[in-house]
Amino acid sequence: MLFSIIYSFDCSKRCSVSSYCPPNRKLWQKTEGDEQADYQDVYPDGKHRKFCAILTRKQFEKFLEQLCLTAEDVETMGSLGAPGCGLGFAPAVSFRGPDDPACEMNAYVTPLPEPLKKKKKHRQLNEDDWKRVRRAILSLYS
Repeated sequence: MLFSIIYSFDCSKRCSVSSYCPPNRKLWQKTEGDEQADYQDVYPDGKHRKFCAILTRKQFEKFLEQLCLTAEDVETMGSLGAPGCGLGFAPAVSFRGPDDPACEMNAYVTPLPEPLKKKKKHRQLNEDDWKRVRRAILSLYS
């Protein structure tokens, strides 16, 4: 299984951006900088970054561990333009960082399971498949 990730953070201007950047930076594409800050009211003149990547399970777990991210049992509207999922919406699980007054971290994660094979033909994943994968993600990473 692969994991399509959109990860962003906003932090105070006194923080080092490198403290919150994802590990193994060469795997990630930076898609936003300070000009697209989400938390201007919380961090005036703060720093903002957004990154996207598709990771293996090992890389994904290193990412979660390094940044102390955990899955949230909340319904999301999904990810718009998740890597590997085209330009539309893809279902996603939200991951949050630890309570830190200096930084807000969030990752929207779309698991990319291999479709089940049926008589050597791939079938489309459906909503029941998504619910099963979501439950597994929440169980493993909450």
